[in-house]
Amino acid sequence: MFLVFCGNCGHRMSHTYAGRPKYYCANHYLDKTDGKCNISVLDADMESVVKNALQTMIDVLVDSRKVVDMQREKQAERLKQAEKHLSDMEHSRELIEKDLREAYESYKLGMTDKETYLEQRKTYEQMLASLQENIEKQRTVVAKMADVDVPEVAGLEMLEGQLKLTGLNREMVDAFVEEIVVYAKDRVEIKWKFKDDLGELGKVEKDRIFGGEYGNGVV
Repeated sequence: MFLVFCGNCGHRMSHTYAGRPKYYCANHYLDKTDGKCNISVLDADMESVVKNALQTMIDVLVDSRKVVDMQREKQAERLKQAEKHLSDMEHSRELIEKDLREAYESYKLGMTDKETYLEQRKTYEQMLASLQENIEKQRTVVAKMADVDVPEVAGLEMLEGQLKLTGLNREMVDAFVEEIVVYAKDRVEIKWKFKDDLGELGKVEKDRIFGGEYGNGVV
């Protein structure tokens, strides 16, 4: 989920689901002479650090309405793209149906022999069946997106007028986190990518995280 780099060598850290999911610096395994990069961060710890830091930033600097509005705009754009994809698929179906009709007309006019026409019809009908199945799936996707609760999908909820994170997902990470640099197991740097439309928060470039094993405070 995260774009994580090693603070010692600058290489992008690898991720593994073996055992306890974690990020680790693969450069250490490639170069055994480098003992600085034998660091790793568990997924659970990384998510806790980012979630706590992001919640703190939201509490202090973010206008909750702007965050929700931003997520609504993104959701509207995704819905628009999904609807366009559905429209394109339906247009493709119309073109195939047209080709099928023209193949039949050619056969009726004696321009195509029966064997060729039957082979064409079989191919077109298979294409239509497959396309129709995908169209139905896309319609379901569009319907769900149109009926979605934006704050919930974004991993947010409003409690007594305050915007609270219910969890981290790719939506939130892509919207707020530029990259994460791990210097040691007790020093993690988050580089944010807040946009100007978030007001003051857009001026914040990075925060170092300390405390606990991997840190859970912002200083």
